Amino acid sequence: MADKKEDRYKMTEFIQEEIGALLRATREDQGITTEKAAQMMDVSVEEIVKIEKNIGVVSIGLLQRYAEVLGKKIQLKFF
Repeated sequence: MADKKEDRYKMTEFIQEEIGALLRATREDQGITTEKAAQMMDVSVEEIVKIEKNIGVVSIGLLQRYAEVLGKKIQLKFF
């Protein structure tokens, strides 16, 4: 049972890291600095860094907002 919990935790971490990396790559591809992204979202630069590097707890709503600012959407599917 503990192995299943650990596997779910690892998968969650992987997904969060991937989303942060995709958002960072998108921001960089668009030539947007972390400072500009923070300004566009009305958050601190530290918040952008937290999102992109998967530091601490970041809400799904904040991830979606960041994606929208960059002209993208995050879509979750349940199977």
